[in-house]
Amino acid sequence: CQTATNTLELVRTALHEMLVEPVRWDSLLSEVVSQVTSASNAQCSVSAFGVTSITNSLASALKNGGQSAITVRDQSAWVPADHDSRGRTQNDKIAIVGMSGRFPGAANPEALWDLLERGLDVHREVPADRFDAKAHCDPSGKGKNK
Repeated sequence: CQTATNTLELVRTALHEMLVEPVRWDSLLSEVVSQVTSASNAQCSVSAFGVTSITNSLASALKNGGQSAITVRDQSAWVPADHDSRGRTQNDKIAIVGMSGRFPGAANPEALWDLLERGLDVHREVPADRFDAKAHCDPSGKGKNK
């Protein structure tokens, strides 16, 4: 934990923590539960823009922490419908109908998001059958990479 001595330092620290540091969902959930249960309020409302697994995890953590009356509210209706970011599609000649991929340490996109949410480092060298780094890269920097 850092203590900022001026506004610029505070902004830099906040941006660094938001953009670089992994989100510790476990710590965040336990601290939220601690704060909410210490408020001694029997009712608790969780508002989200689109109910996700994080929203459901928070509701479950609050129930396990002793909160008996929890409501989850989807506030997606607050977002105006005219802010569609998909763009115009009537003249497009390409349609994306599915996706696939290889994800480090995950069998599917959902498992990949779970790894990212938990802040796990699962990097490893690319397998030689996908990319032979020894044949294409000169670690000494003396030769030309292929």
